[in-house]
Amino acid sequence: MRSMSVIDCVRYMHFPLMRLPFVMSMAKKEFNKMIAGVKPFDGIRESLVSLKEKGYKLFVLSSNSKENIETFLKNNDMDVFEEVHSVTNIFGKGSLIKKLVTVNHWDKNNVIYVGDEVRDIHAGQKAGVKSVAVTWGYNTEEFLKKENPDVVLRNISEISSL
Repeated sequence: MRSMSVIDCVRYMHFPLMRLPFVMSMAKKEFNKMIAGVKPFDGIRESLVSLKEKGYKLFVLSSNSKENIETFLKNNDMDVFEEVHSVTNIFGKGSLIKKLVTVNHWDKNNVIYVGDEVRDIHAGQKAGVKSVAVTWGYNTEEFLKKENPDVVLRNISEISSL
């Protein structure tokens, strides 16, 4: 299923699409119960700290709950982000990126959206910013490449080279 979109996974499992928001809410609550044991990929903390030290402003934009994200970051000593944003609509990241660009008066050419799913590539493209796909997350490299991200990273250490 790593080579499928969210919608295709739902169809593959013969799951009613209208129940997806309910299941996502339940999943976030269950994830909250396990958050203390969740660890970042090896090398991610160091890469993010390096970017922050170089003066980059880092933000989190996720469909997970803000509480889960903040707990994860605190538990793993990853206080490198300016802000954490949670979107309730799993297809609404592009709109939030656009809003953040506008509100903060950012130059779109200086904004990079990094993600591990095709939804993330689409969000960056919708917002008119560079989309970077990472292969160590949910979707496979081949599936990510089909959506034409600006960059594909295969190793966490490559983040600093952006």
